[in-house]
Amino acid sequence: PVDLKRLQHTALYSRSHTVLLIGAVRPLANSRWLVLVELSGANMMKTAHTFLLWVIIIGSVLVLLGGFGGWLMSRTIIKPLEQLSTAASSIAEGKYSQAIVYHTEDAVGRLTESFNIMAAKIHLSRQHLEQKVEDRTKELQAAHSDITLQEEIIKRKDEFISIASHELKTPLTTIKAFFQIAEKEIPPDFKSYNELPRAARQVNRMEHLISNLLDVSKINSNIMAFKPVVFDVGQVL
Repeated sequence: PVDLKRLQHTALYSRSHTVLLIGAVRPLANSRWLVLVELSGANMMKTAHTFLLWVIIIGSVLVLLGGFGGWLMSRTIIKPLEQLSTAASSIAEGKYSQAIVYHTEDAVGRLTESFNIMAAKIHLSRQHLEQKVEDRTKELQAAHSDITLQEEIIKRKDEFISIASHELKTPLTTIKAFFQIAEKEIPPDFKSYNELPRAARQVNRMEHLISNLLDVSKINSNIMAFKPVVFDVGQVL
């Protein structure tokens, strides 16, 4: 049973309660006859079901391809950041031989290149510093009896330490800037985002070591500024 008013548009019904039909009724002009056109609902829905099936298949393929592409992209970002973190830890421990290989021109590639340059400059500065210290030590031993020469050598050594410390701060500032840019540009849902604080802590540790080196230079040069404050000796003890 189906309402005739519904058939004047389009209606779904069945004759044997098993086969779904789609039908519509239109009256013939100037007559008492009606024309009923009905089609099999299964045939009508077959195209829609086929289209839906293809949508599901194509959507699933696109999701898989997108997930695989995202995994590859995350690997390309995480790998150099892990290398940066490892290299920063090695530099903090005094090991400068570990260079990072990265062949892209994106922000991570430029960061890696700057890090390699910084590591090379630190290594070269340390070698120069060690060589200078060794040379100055030999000069001090050879001219132990000459007080004036000893004071001049110490002054030059302090100047060298001060200059070397300032030179070390320049590439370090660039690295910190790159880390800040990376923290803003890399989305938090990337796995590599959690590696940025580790590398930043190693850079801060290097900056602290350089600041201590500058303080030593100032103390030896008698230009260290002191600020007297009142404190509780009991708390210190």
